[in-house]
Amino acid sequence: MLEKAHRTVFNDRMQKTVFDLHRKYRREEIVSRTFSSRKKGWDIKKKSMLIESLLLNIPIPMIYMVERADGKIEVVDGQQRLDAVFDFLDNRFPLTGLELLKELEGKKFMDLEAVDSALQRKLEEFPLSLSVIKRESPPGIELEIFKRLNQ
Repeated sequence: MLEKAHRTVFNDRMQKTVFDLHRKYRREEIVSRTFSSRKKGWDIKKKSMLIESLLLNIPIPMIYMVERADGKIEVVDGQQRLDAVFDFLDNRFPLTGLELLKELEGKKFMDLEAVDSALQRKLEEFPLSLSVIKRESPPGIELEIFKRLNQ
């Protein structure tokens, strides 16, 4: 339990494009942190459904992160969503089991340009909503936030 004097959470809400977050991830400025014993990662069909949602401009839930003392950002909630998007951008899986964009079935990110030259850009420019818990917040508050988000 947090002491009364240490209950204030400082955070910034913002939007970043998939491209911006992917660049930070590749520079190792975004790191993952596992709080639960949930099965690690999604299967290809679930990842594909997320990519299809982004291409259809369907909003996805906010991603929660925490700013570390070293300036890196740790993911508190949303790691599987980010992993799915980054894996697709890195051509690690083909789209599988799509429900609406069936013409993209079996395509990797590098293949999208041949189908429609705007698809890669649309995915890269998709805005993701973030809440970044500032380092001025109480130590360990991210565990409480994760617990509350996943109840």
